[in-house]
Amino acid sequence: MLRVAPLVLVLGFLSSVSAQTPPAAENPFGSVQYGRVDHATVRVFAVGDVSPRQIRGARAVHTVGVPEIGHGTGVLVDPRGVVVTAAHVVERARHVAVRLPDGGGTFPAIVVSRDDTLDFALLLIHADAAFEHVLPLPEAAPVLAVRQTVDAIGYPLDASRE
Repeated sequence: MLRVAPLVLVLGFLSSVSAQTPPAAENPFGSVQYGRVDHATVRVFAVGDVSPRQIRGARAVHTVGVPEIGHGTGVLVDPRGVVVTAAHVVERARHVAVRLPDGGGTFPAIVVSRDDTLDFALLLIHADAAFEHVLPLPEAAPVLAVRQTVDAIGYPLDASRE
C-alpha cells in the first residue's frame, strides 16, 4: 500500500536564490524567498493497485475495487514540467497526477527516475505549455554542515491545499 507521508525536501539549493534576496537584517527568514518557493510547490497524487473489498449491503455482499492512493508534495524545477518529489510518494504508482498551486490545474505525470535509497524521484508533467513558476536546481549542490539550518517544504496531510 502506498504510504501517505509528507515530503520533506531539503532546500539547501536555495542559496542560489539568495543573490536576489534583501540582506538578512531586512528579511527575518534569511535567504529563503518563500513566495517563490510556494508558487513552485505542487501536490503529487499517486494511484497504485486496486484491492478488492467486501461491502455488506442490505441484501447481499458486494465486491468493490478500492484504489491504493498516496499523496505528497513536490517542487517544479524546470519550465518543461520536471518535478522533484520523494520516491515513497510515487512508490508502486500506476498513475500520477500533479496539481499546481492557486488553481493552476491538475496534470497527468510520469515517473522518469526514482531512487529509493535517497527517497528521491523525478516526474515529468504532460502539458502543452511551459510552466512559469519554477525553482531551478543549481549546477552543484552546496555542502551542508552538521547542525546547519535548512528549510523544508511540504504540506503534510493536507491534500486539499490549493
